[in-house]
Amino acid sequence: MRDSATSTRAHWASPEIRRFRRLDAETRASEASEPAVVFVGSSIFREWREVRDFEEDWRGRMGDARRAVNRAFGGAETTDLLTFFDDVLPRGRADVRAIVYYCGSNDVSVGRSAREVFENFKRFAESARRERSARLGVVFVGMIDSPQKRAFALSHVVRETNALCEAWCAKTPGAVYADVTETFADASSFREDGTHLRPEAYDGFRDAIARAVVEAVAHASPPPDDAFLPPAMRR
Repeated sequence: MRDSATSTRAHWASPEIRRFRRLDAETRASEASEPAVVFVGSSIFREWREVRDFEEDWRGRMGDARRAVNRAFGGAETTDLLTFFDDVLPRGRADVRAIVYYCGSNDVSVGRSAREVFENFKRFAESARRERSARLGVVFVGMIDSPQKRAFALSHVVRETNALCEAWCAKTPGAVYADVTETFADASSFREDGTHLRPEAYDGFRDAIARAVVEAVAHASPPPDDAFLPPAMRR
């Protein structure tokens, strides 16, 4: 049974979740069979599909994957991704090769510890692998140390969270940590709120995580039919 706080957040997030369910119902079988990368998390990812052509930004930059699916929603905390786990991952027979995770910034802002954010990320990633495939690629995009985080003296929590997630990725096959520290080293990438990104900042953001996405997809992709033949016999 959900407690009252979880129920309140579920009600708040319900328009986005209904949208995800509708999209799944409308997805054609031919689309669902295309290898996909699913981006999950909070408004940093959600706004990517609102201020940019998200699919075009990722076309040809995901290795063997052909579809970039954005299932982020505004205000999301790591606990929300667990609550709505069955909705943020596409339903049906979608061929999900990797998940790209950006969440935790809102958690830190409301006082959660780095350990809590890390444990929730790890739980989500492990659940996704149990649900889809043990070889599912996972990318943790490092939390951005934004001007807002610096203003409220939360940079140390950002760094600790990133260190925990990076260490887990380093020892977990198919999990890749994407470091975006240098990309957002100054305030020019941010809007007036000191948190959200200017549209043009997504160029650098994409480039900073693209290698990690390709690596994660490669881990998940099945080997070619002739992979086990001697080199001279391969096509």
